Amino acid sequence: MKTNVLVPMRKDQSDPFFYANDGAIAEIKHGEYTFYVWACGDIDLTEKKTGDRYGNNNVDELYHLTDDQISDEFFDWTNNNWFEISAQKKMSDDKNEFIDLSELAESYESAISALTDVAEDRIKEWGIRS
Repeated sequence: MKTNVLVPMRKDQSDPFFYANDGAIAEIKHGEYTFYVWACGDIDLTEKKTGDRYGNNNVDELYHLTDDQISDEFFDWTNNNWFEISAQKKMSDDKNEFIDLSELAESYESAISALTDVAEDRIKEWGIRS
């Protein structure tokens, strides 16, 4: 089983915050299923020094920062996103079924690791053949 990394981890940016607009960051395909990890959820924070607010629509303005620079020391966080592991089952050429696996991760590294573990568990549990 091979993990296909679609968006490599950026230097010093492990928080899901930095992947909010990237779609799937990694996937594992097996049979008619694709397991993937993506940054999900709403972002809402305020920069303490300037009072500027950021959300999903303008978060990319902060993508030059690092994990350390988005800390509570510099920002008031109302909401942050997370990494979620989900799956899709191919139903036909133009239709897929979304499957919410309710599996979450808080860092890039843990999300990639969890993707492998969750995919392996579900493939075995569901009896999926390649």
